[in-house]
Amino acid sequence: MTRFFPPLLTLFFAFLLPLSAQEYLPENIPDWAKAQIAEALARFEQWKGDDEVIVFPIVTDIHDGDPAIYDPIDWGAAKMHTLFAQYAAGQFRADFLADLGDIGLDSKQDERGARLRIAVSRRLYKNCPVPILFAMGNHDHNNSTFYVTSQLFGEQFNGWQKEKGVNLITGPNQDYGYYDLPEKKCRVFFLNTSDEGYYGYSTDQLRFLADNLRLPEGFSALVVEHFCVYAPIGYWKSYADTRAKRDELMMKILEDFASGGKGTEEDVSWDFTENKGTALIGLFCGDSHFDNQACVNGVHYIITQGYGTVNPKELPDGAVIRPFKRDETMLIDVVAVKPRTRQIHLFRIGSGGADADREFSY
Repeated sequence: MTRFFPPLLTLFFAFLLPLSAQEYLPENIPDWAKAQIAEALARFEQWKGDDEVIVFPIVTDIHDGDPAIYDPIDWGAAKMHTLFAQYAAGQFRADFLADLGDIGLDSKQDERGARLRIAVSRRLYKNCPVPILFAMGNHDHNNSTFYVTSQLFGEQFNGWQKEKGVNLITGPNQDYGYYDLPEKKCRVFFLNTSDEGYYGYSTDQLRFLADNLRLPEGFSALVVEHFCVYAPIGYWKSYADTRAKRDELMMKILEDFASGGKGTEEDVSWDFTENKGTALIGLFCGDSHFDNQACVNGVHYIITQGYGTVNPKELPDGAVIRPFKRDETMLIDVVAVKPRTRQIHLFRIGSGGADADREFSY
């Protein structure tokens, strides 16, 4: 099959490869994909009614390391399903799209291969109708001959969104930050759960989070990230001791934001006692390759399966997996939030359909 590589001149000038004028538009996806999106959209419209909503699709754990797009398009390739999420974003009139990482940089690429894989993601997202918030996954560091730093990932994804005019407020490496929806009074944090250690948060990132959770009156906040910081619902049984560095500190900040508390730990201080009418919607993540959820001390932790695989023997309590054929269906959750009634509803597009929808109150 013919390979089309994305333009690399400005992104990676060291690698001169054949360029293609091929455009990959979200509206040019297969009819079966549009039908699955329409089915979920109908459920969403009925649930929404006349309420104002915050809406975003999640795509996560693509794990597709092939740095090429084929002609004819192979719709069974997981990376091509990012176009499905973009089409859904347009149909649902989403506020943004959240890509929660592990895109496929764990396939033992050298520097050339890793940079090509990054460029392919950018090419596929070029015509996205909404802003994209990128959260780095543990595998996105490409633990092989070439290490993808948090700075490189941040520059090539969130930095790219800023260049396109998206008003992201980020840390110095652009691998974490927030995006405000002022008309809906919501601040959306996108975090890097591998900016210190395989899983872990730096004190700089947690300080950024704590400082920027001091919100205007009536605002809500939500967090998207790769790894589920609340380990009991996210670990695989063979790795039951897996924890993120500073996980307890991260959860304490969220819990105190939800309750209006304050504290200091490891040179990170926070004080939410002056916040008025604020609320924490929840934390949304991937990584585990299954669906699961928990509410702990006022914080919702919600995991979406995405495109990764896992042996059923590895599942913790409450976890659910729904295997699917990628050339016939997809697995994308669209998160919808009603601030007025404090409801969260996840609408499943594809595998599981309405049976995989989930609803929470915060």
